Amino acid sequence: MALRKTGSGDATELAVAGWAKPEDVVRSRAGDVLIKNTLLKADHFPGCQNTKLTPLLDGAPNFRQVDGLPVYGVAIPTVRGLRSVMDVLGAAQGQRGVLWHNMREEPVLYINGKPFVVRESDQPFRNVEYTGIDRSRVEDMEARLKRDVLREAARYDHHILVTEEDDDMNVSKPCWE
Repeated sequence: MALRKTGSGDATELAVAGWAKPEDVVRSRAGDVLIKNTLLKADHFPGCQNTKLTPLLDGAPNFRQVDGLPVYGVAIPTVRGLRSVMDVLGAAQGQRGVLWHNMREEPVLYINGKPFVVRESDQPFRNVEYTGIDRSRVEDMEARLKRDVLREAARYDHHILVTEEDDDMNVSKPCWE
């Protein structure tokens, strides 16, 4: 199938133009992690930033420092947000080392600089539970998820179907990245 659009595009409108229907893509998923009836949902969404925390860094929601300590926290950043955090910490110029701990207990995959997570299509706001999972298993799942996405994208002219949340905290129309 030859897709005529690059970048993201509304999947429902594009299905009319000959692209795969979003519901068919989700139903036909058959990866190890990206399985039938799962979504790749953007991990950033409107309202995920606590605006009382400073400094506000674009792409690094809820960046903050523990008072009086060289300890910082942030939600899962975009690639650009990660660079902003490193700039603020002085690590981007090699002035300071940073030890980064990711406390997520689920695989996260970056697509075009943005973090995405797997969600069940009938429960897109509910985390898939892996409580107590260890680092090596999460990393293995991330590697398998990456393979799933690359395999699926090969079927759709190097595009992958993803979803995001809109300003009303609803899952927006699926789109192709």
